[in-house]
Amino acid sequence: MVLYQLSYTRERAANKGRGMGSVNGNFFGRKNRRRTPGRPGFPYPENPSRLCRISPQIPPNLGTVPASMERDVISQQQIAQTVSGVSAEEIDAHFNLLPDRYFAQTDERDVALHLGMVNRLLHNISGADSLGSLRPVVEWIEAPDRSHSVVHVVTWDRAGLFFKLAGALSVAGFNILSAKITTRNDHIAIDSFEVDGAGPEFALAREVFAKTVEEALVNNRDLSPAIAAQSRLHAAPSAKHAPLVDVYLEINSPRAIVEMHVPDRFGLLYRVGRLISEAGFSLTAARVQTERGLAIDRFHLESTDDLALDATRLNALREALLVASIR
Repeated sequence: MVLYQLSYTRERAANKGRGMGSVNGNFFGRKNRRRTPGRPGFPYPENPSRLCRISPQIPPNLGTVPASMERDVISQQQIAQTVSGVSAEEIDAHFNLLPDRYFAQTDERDVALHLGMVNRLLHNISGADSLGSLRPVVEWIEAPDRSHSVVHVVTWDRAGLFFKLAGALSVAGFNILSAKITTRNDHIAIDSFEVDGAGPEFALAREVFAKTVEEALVNNRDLSPAIAAQSRLHAAPSAKHAPLVDVYLEINSPRAIVEMHVPDRFGLLYRVGRLISEAGFSLTAARVQTERGLAIDRFHLESTDDLALDATRLNALREALLVASIR
């Protein structure tokens, strides 16, 4: 809880214009929400015009962090000692173009990995044609002792990027356990997905993922039919928990936040991400986790059109996400 609150405070203080909003350990923030009559326990406002987050109180002296709340922050000096072939200017840019939240939830090894991947992306772009520049840089990290892998993807941000990556993993047969996305201020996206399975037996699935990603990102292939075919191979979740979806405005910001607590289904992230994109929103940040068959997801959205972020639009998105979560 302290780490998330501190990340929120420092980011708001340093990057007021680009902040991604509060990152709160209390996922649904029940004590800070108005509740709808007839829906006990669900944090949704009675008055749609007040569809907003009551954010944690920010200490008046944002520049000072109490010693009791200090955390280890990854430094540029640490990273410079662990990466090679990347200039000091690139390292400096990486730190300046990313929010504090990224460094709070990313370990030193992955920061160094992402920095090297960004370097490769920029070099690839300088020697590629217009289509070649759309190809992502992909790295797989295995953890055989935990029977899972993490795939890191660095590429230019574009409409629908997140759901296309999630869809490519589903086409390859992977089940997504968790995900984190961050976008640098220069529009380079850094997305990480934890999936089940590791080892040589998944080599073919990784090849399918690589091929599908290129088809989706470069050739704009529709992945829905292939995902539907894979879904038939996976059992539907038991209906032990009713789906909960909340959509509200981030306070003092023209952004919306989606929080979902729904039964996990194969291909869920693809369907949810595609729906968000088609509703006229882009993802600026996301945190996805699966626990005991439940998907606990949080998405930060920006509108991609000139339509107002009013209660009618947010309620329509919420209802559509509820339907998508049970199909």
